[in-house]
Amino acid sequence: MARVSHFALALMSFVLVFAASAFAPATLIAQKFPTRPITWIVPYAPGGAFDVLPRGIGPALSKEIGVPVVVQNIPGAEGYNQFFRSRPDGYTIGMVDVVGELAQRLVRRPVYDVTKFEYLGRLNTGVNLFVASPKSPYRKLEDLKKAKERVRCGSFGALSTPTLQCVLLSERLGFPLTIVRFGGPSESIVGTVRGDADIAVLGTILWLDHIAKGNVIPLLLWTDGGDPRLPGVISLKDIGLSELTLVAVQRTVAASPQTPAERRQDLTNALGNAMKSDEVQKFLAERKFETDTELGEPFRKGLASLNGLLGQYEPAIKRFVQSGGK
Repeated sequence: MARVSHFALALMSFVLVFAASAFAPATLIAQKFPTRPITWIVPYAPGGAFDVLPRGIGPALSKEIGVPVVVQNIPGAEGYNQFFRSRPDGYTIGMVDVVGELAQRLVRRPVYDVTKFEYLGRLNTGVNLFVASPKSPYRKLEDLKKAKERVRCGSFGALSTPTLQCVLLSERLGFPLTIVRFGGPSESIVGTVRGDADIAVLGTILWLDHIAKGNVIPLLLWTDGGDPRLPGVISLKDIGLSELTLVAVQRTVAASPQTPAERRQDLTNALGNAMKSDEVQKFLAERKFETDTELGEPFRKGLASLNGLLGQYEPAIKRFVQSGGK
C-alpha cells in the first residue's frame, strides 16, 4: 500500500508541474491578444503634438487592434517612470521624445532607461527651421560663421531638440553661443520677433506667417532637402551636414521594456494600418503634420545611428550643460 501511495503522490506531483507549466509566461504570450483596453501614455501635458497625435490616431488604432485605446497624460519623469515600470504584456504603449531623452542620458542617468523601451516606430518628424530676428546683425548663415560675439539662440527646456540643434549648429559652424530660454514655442517666437534672441529654431509651419510679414528672416532648413514653401532657403544637405537631420523632433511610440516580440509585431502591424487609413491621413493633412512614418526594423536601425551620432557630440553637449547653457 505504501508503494501505491508513493506512486500516487509522484503522479500527482507530475500533474501539478505540468499544469503549472501550462500557465508559464511563455505560454501566456501565445494567448489571444489583445483582450482588454490598451493604455497609451503621453508623458507631456495636453495640447502639444506629442498629445494631439495619439488622440488623432487612437480611434483608428482601436479599430485595427479590436479593443479601446485609452490616451493618458502623465507629464514629465513620472509618466516615463510609470511607462518604464509597466508590465511587459503589450497593454501599455507610450510616446517618447527619443532625441531629447537620449541626449539627457549623456549628462544624467534618470530612473528609466529609454534605450530599453521596445520601439514600434516613429509617427512623424517635426521639420524645423532656423530664423534670424531682423533686429540682429545676421541675415544669412555666413554671418553666423563670422560672429565674434555670442549668438543668442532662442529655445526652451534644458536639452530640448531645438536646444540641441542650436548647440550642434554652433559646434559645426564655429560660432560662440548662448541660449535664451523662453517658456515654450509661442514665447520663443515673440521673443525672436522682438529681438530678445538673435536666432531661433522651431517647426517650419510656425514661422511661415512671420516670414511673410517680414518679422523674421529664414536661415536654414533642418532637413535633407528644400521646402517648396521656402524657395531659395538652404538646408543641412546644402552645407554638407545631412547627418544632423537625425537630430529632429521624432515623435516615437514604444512598448514597455521586454514586451514579447509577437505582441510588439501585432502592435506595429495595427499601428501601420492605422497610419495608412483614410481617417488618419485626413487628420494629418488637416493638422499639417509631416507624413514620414517609419515603423519596425528600419526605424530601429535609424535609432541606433542617432544614438551613435549623439555620442560623437557628447563632449560638446556636456560642455554646454556644464557651462550653464552658454
